[in-house]
Amino acid sequence: MNSKLYVCLLSLLITAGAILLVPQLAAGQDPSVEDLRQLARLTFYEGRFSEAEIYLRKSLADFEARGERSAIVAVTRADLGWILVGQGNFREAERLMNSGLKALQKNRAENCPHTAIIVNQLGTLYQKMGKRARAERLFKEAVKQAERCLPAYVEVALNNLAIFYAENGKLKEATALLERALSLTVEEPGTEESLLEHAQTLASLAAVEQVRGRPSEAEQLLLRAIPLLERSVEGRYSLLSRSFLVIAWEQLGLAHFQQSKFDQAELELRRARDLNSSGIVIEPSRTVKLSYELAEVLTAKGAYDNAKIVYQHALQDSPKETAETAMVLEHFSKLLRKMNADRPAEEMEFRAKRIRAALTYTTPIR
Repeated sequence: MNSKLYVCLLSLLITAGAILLVPQLAAGQDPSVEDLRQLARLTFYEGRFSEAEIYLRKSLADFEARGERSAIVAVTRADLGWILVGQGNFREAERLMNSGLKALQKNRAENCPHTAIIVNQLGTLYQKMGKRARAERLFKEAVKQAERCLPAYVEVALNNLAIFYAENGKLKEATALLERALSLTVEEPGTEESLLEHAQTLASLAAVEQVRGRPSEAEQLLLRAIPLLERSVEGRYSLLSRSFLVIAWEQLGLAHFQQSKFDQAELELRRARDLNSSGIVIEPSRTVKLSYELAEVLTAKGAYDNAKIVYQHALQDSPKETAETAMVLEHFSKLLRKMNADRPAEEMEFRAKRIRAALTYTTPIR
């Protein structure tokens, strides 16, 4: 496996940790439009993103119908935009988040904690849109603002800037930022939020170490992160913890694969795949990726028949013809050639070339 797989892990880490800026309701508060924002928060944490979007849209419409111009309206716009980022609706997300940020900046000092988070989230949006210069500027600004007015968010901001650097090949800068982030918190004790942030930082640094070809260092970091995630998987941020835990087990499996510890790698990738399949939200692309990685480990072990079965499952989990499908076909064909099944291997190679040609033709130029 090449380093692109480990860089892909960094992309997952930066998107897995989305936490909405929705304040808790006070005990005994009368039902109001605020309850819609609370429902949005709860459904978001449970992975019901479409429902969360509906609640926030209704909340925002009610606020605007009443002529509200307070910070809560601006924050609601940004929260709605952040949900849309997760659903790939980048254009509307950009409009809503920038609108919310502009309103909050009219009173910079009072609204600094909100703007620090929104600026960081906008960085993620522009990173996804391929606007790197803008993303870098926003990530840096988010770190500065968090240091000034929201210390509890500094680790998250450092994490995102570090992952941005790692994805762009600046591994030394990424490592320095992540080590700085680790120095801000301790693993015992801590709130659920701080434990998750710490676990994400450990996993991010592990992914960078894997890109640098240092799997033993990555292994030690992941062995610290996994217990933290397992402790919080039944808590308030269950979905988020589970998502990170899938990634952490996957990373550990890949670290052991790099070290030719194939039996350990197989067990860990199976655990990641099983955990992902049992989740409330199942991402088909991640399911395909985990199956592909497991098949690679089984092939390296010489367990060709088992690898063949896993490759077949990966293709079944990939109903659309994507780049992941082409990758599975290409590696499956190599296995089949080892098994002297040249005819089906040729068919898979032809299908993979057709998919890649179609993707190249339809992909817009940025």
